[in-house]
Amino acid sequence: MINPASPNFKNTPSSLARPGYAYLPLNQESPAVTIITPFYNVPPAIFSETAKTVLSQSFQQWEWLIINDGSSDTTALTIYRNGDPRIRVLDHDHHGPSAARNLGFREASTEFIVMLDADDLLEPTAIEKWFWFLVTHHEASFVKGYSVGFGSHEYLWANGFELGKRFLTENCITQTSMVRRAVWQQTGGFDEHNQAGLEDWEFWIRAAAQGYWGRTIPEYLDWYRRRPNHGERWPNWNGQDNVAAFRDQLQKKYPHLYERDFPKVARPQATPYTPVSTAQPCANLIANPTRRKRILMLLPWLVTGGADKFNLDLVKGLANQDYDISICTTLPSDNPWLAYFADITPDIFNLPNFLESLDFPRFLLYLINSRQIETVFISNSYLGYQLLPFLRAHCPQITFVDYTHIEEPHWRSGGHARASISYQELLDLNIVSSQYLKQWQVEQGATAEQIEVCYTNIDPNEWHSANFERTSLRHSLGIPLEQPLILYAGRIVPQKRPQIFAEIIRRLAIEEKLDFYCLVAGDGIDLPFLRKFVNHHHLQNHVHFLGEVLPGRMKELQAIANIFLLPSAYEGISLAIYEAMAMETVTVGAVVGGQRELVTPECGYLISHNPQEIEEYTDALKQLILSPQLRQEMATAGRERIIKHFSLDKMVQRMIELFDQAQTLARRSPRPSVGRGLGLACATQVIEYHRLEHEHNQAWSAIQRLSAEKDILWADLQRFAKNKSTMKKEHLTPEQVLQDIQAQLTEPAPMVSDSSLANHIAQARQAHQQFRAQPVLGALAGFKKLIYGLVHSTFSQQYNINDGLLNLIEELHGEVEKLKNDLP
Repeated sequence: MINPASPNFKNTPSSLARPGYAYLPLNQESPAVTIITPFYNVPPAIFSETAKTVLSQSFQQWEWLIINDGSSDTTALTIYRNGDPRIRVLDHDHHGPSAARNLGFREASTEFIVMLDADDLLEPTAIEKWFWFLVTHHEASFVKGYSVGFGSHEYLWANGFELGKRFLTENCITQTSMVRRAVWQQTGGFDEHNQAGLEDWEFWIRAAAQGYWGRTIPEYLDWYRRRPNHGERWPNWNGQDNVAAFRDQLQKKYPHLYERDFPKVARPQATPYTPVSTAQPCANLIANPTRRKRILMLLPWLVTGGADKFNLDLVKGLANQDYDISICTTLPSDNPWLAYFADITPDIFNLPNFLESLDFPRFLLYLINSRQIETVFISNSYLGYQLLPFLRAHCPQITFVDYTHIEEPHWRSGGHARASISYQELLDLNIVSSQYLKQWQVEQGATAEQIEVCYTNIDPNEWHSANFERTSLRHSLGIPLEQPLILYAGRIVPQKRPQIFAEIIRRLAIEEKLDFYCLVAGDGIDLPFLRKFVNHHHLQNHVHFLGEVLPGRMKELQAIANIFLLPSAYEGISLAIYEAMAMETVTVGAVVGGQRELVTPECGYLISHNPQEIEEYTDALKQLILSPQLRQEMATAGRERIIKHFSLDKMVQRMIELFDQAQTLARRSPRPSVGRGLGLACATQVIEYHRLEHEHNQAWSAIQRLSAEKDILWADLQRFAKNKSTMKKEHLTPEQVLQDIQAQLTEPAPMVSDSSLANHIAQARQAHQQFRAQPVLGALAGFKKLIYGLVHSTFSQQYNINDGLLNLIEELHGEVEKLKNDLP
């Protein structure tokens, strides 16, 4: 899969550099999807790339209809005429792509049709995701993903059917997509009179005119081969005038569509306590001829972080040890590290991108059976834990293990480490990142014999300062080679205690007057505070902010740093400390989690949380800044400790041993069985919990937006009330302003019948916009009505947020009263 942050347009889905999964059908099942491909004189080299991406699909339960549209050169089709029984070549006279596609739709034996041109490419999981999307989203008529342009023009196109009315003026997408056959039948298919191009645009407009529309999966799933000039073959594409003429034809052909609202496909509204289904639309059984071990990883997301770097290292290591890896992520995210995982395995499914949460459980069942999974690995996915009763009930033969990095005392009574304890009876083995965390879990009631330790570790060959040109890297940042350099890296959030870091740096620079430089690499909610602190104390000559950096850049920073400072509130064992020690960067960190198991006195400083800790951090850093010899001795000791005890290959080998141990335990001491009825009931409760949690989060976001709106309105009210010239224009005195506002705030609350949260948010925005153009009283009245509407709607009553919203009204009322004293 292409990396949007650093796209490589040469690494197409047909490239030999792509990782493989060896997707092969276990048996000849009836097709569930039909792929139709018009073919006209396509060179063998080009068509073989398209064919490779079809044959390499993760979804193998397909039939492929290649419609030879009267080609004079059919060399590329020879090997497909009498080979794979799932492939049929249909020959007919040359009538253009519309007629070819219509023939394919007529001959299809399935209800789900993939439209793929003979020179375009598919990502490995495209068909599987499209299929499951349409199976579970009955309101959508068709679906596609984002597109990659390659060939003569290279670009990323992150748009789709959501552009809606924009389709009236331009062809917004490639035709590569999945369409319901019934929609093709109802619309009459493609216009066979059009042999000049843009027939796909006409089909989308034709479907919209009859009320059919689609959705887009936010992933790059198809590659569109660009020619130097498409107009050479397709006259309708040749120049803006021809495109405009075709657009005019569409408007004349479908005038009503241009005069009324364009169809929209809304996400289905979740109904409380909808039973989870286990019905499977197909089996799609994938063979495993080489008997590689297969593991499914349930993760929350694929983002920047220590836990994700461990997952990435583990996936790399397992792939090199004859494992096939499937990954499912369970939380909404843009998953910026997706491409890094996709460089190792193509079998990655970001569930919220193509499924509603109600369908997560049955898709997991499908994937486990389709891939013949042996081990399910859960790490930091709360939903993964909660679905264990369901998965145990339906997959009793599967081994289940988890991996926990850290206890989080301020979140859910310990976070994922607590969930690991709660679900220990359903896990064959618990794996933790430190002896400290194992002891914590035992103290909380876990069974010690079922918990094993595997440190996250690091690759000392990859993380080695000798691999980098330190002089040039420092020069690029304007840092002298001999100047002591401190690195503070990670998410700039309360866990990393940026306030403590800031005060330490201030003391080193202002009070101790030491010569050093500090790089801050990362982003987070506390970054504005940190920038403000640095500016306020004039520390710009000592501190430089880099923002969030990519993994490769982080290696360079560790290579040029002398000291890694991390005064965390809590950690498991910070992966960044592993990296620092491997790079011969001396760690100065906190005595939290299991960090004493890694950092010993000869290779770094660990400071306990205590009233004097800032002084202790300052003293330790002062010693290191003033003594290059001490820095070198500790740096060397740190790297030697990594090589001897904490190398990455030791971690991978240890994890494989623990997976084998878990399978042995599953056979010898099987976990308590869970009845299917109970498992299904648990899954239904879990999905309802997540539905409520999602809507609660939406409600909380709405409250925050309302609060922000209130603050803006209040500030504008103050300016209005103090501006006598404005008051004269409004013919109101300040006293009249206050009286009218108070009357509005104390009148009976109007009832609101529409409890749609989206509608309330839209009203909030509208109220603020109205204020900009209308007198303050009208805007405040609208804003007050909005708040009362939320308070008294069925939505707010359901989630007990009335008090919070009423407090906003009371706060506004109180501020109005205070304003009386400020008025002239």
